[in-house]
Amino acid sequence: MERACKLGKTECAETNRAKSASPVVVDRYFTPQFIYNLDETGIQPEHRPPNIIAPIHKKPQSVTSPRSTTTTVIGCANAAGNHLPPYFIYKGKRMNEDLYKGSSLFTMATQATHRSR
Repeated sequence: MERACKLGKTECAETNRAKSASPVVVDRYFTPQFIYNLDETGIQPEHRPPNIIAPIHKKPQSVTSPRSTTTTVIGCANAAGNHLPPYFIYKGKRMNEDLYKGSSLFTMATQATHRSR
């Protein structure tokens, strides 16, 4: 019995890769509902920068307090326009259910605790 591919040759792998990357296969796999983007950002609720005067095309820098807690928000959406509910990560040991008031349906949250060494 003769093998379709011989060991040590890359031709078979390149042929399979080319077949897998055909426009038909790529169009079937990379449809907008399968292309997602996830991003996270930090929010500091106590952040109140002072009023400053800055040049028009420059981004002003602000100084924040290191004692301020940061809440992390994670958002995820696909290319078709669908999105997952936001996910919040709060600092603390116990969850306060009042943080959910006014949130969208299926919003999720968790607590993150920092352990000192």
